[in-house]
Amino acid sequence: MVEEDYLMAKPAWLPFTAAASLPSVFITSHYCLTAVAKLAPGDRVLIHAAAGGVGLSAIQVARDVGATIFVTAGSQRKRAHLCQHLGIKHVYHSRTLDYGRQIMEDTEGLGVDVVLNSLTGPGFKETTLAACAPGARFIEIGKLNIWTAEEVRCLRPDVEFHIVDLISAEEMVTARRHSFEALNAGFQSGRYKPLPCTVFALERLHDAFRTFQETKLDRKSVV
Repeated sequence: MVEEDYLMAKPAWLPFTAAASLPSVFITSHYCLTAVAKLAPGDRVLIHAAAGGVGLSAIQVARDVGATIFVTAGSQRKRAHLCQHLGIKHVYHSRTLDYGRQIMEDTEGLGVDVVLNSLTGPGFKETTLAACAPGARFIEIGKLNIWTAEEVRCLRPDVEFHIVDLISAEEMVTARRHSFEALNAGFQSGRYKPLPCTVFALERLHDAFRTFQETKLDRKSVV
């Protein structure tokens, strides 16, 4: 039994397999960008790991709002997909720290207004904070090596720092209430599109988990 509040209406044109890949990533990206960061038209938004499910959905949300999009991705194939197939102009390598300097050059020293962060490792948060505009909103959705608000304030006291954890039942309820109606409208109207996915038959469940673990599915979700 599933409560009605947890259900989203599936548009008639959307296959069930594609629909299964949408709710969690779109709720995350929509809630983080619109409710927490309050992304506005003309804002410059940096989406890290943009070739993953949350990243690809965040690109759609940001475009729907009318923001200018900056993204990072780890492999050349992912960066080419973001640039050539999705038409993103500002695409950077997420496995080096060069993106910070490049963003400041591309924004003529202004920096980005919103960050959707999932990068970890030495130097990445410092680099991203340095690429933030005054008063920027930094949304942390990563699970490892998360900084505290105090650590962020030591480097950038002007930046709003929010940790979003939708594993928390309370926060998920808040996110669902904020995003479901808007997402339903977006899917029904076709403004939001399904993400690429690969379907495994049930008897190939181990293959699905192995593929997911080995991150062989660039740009794709596993259903």
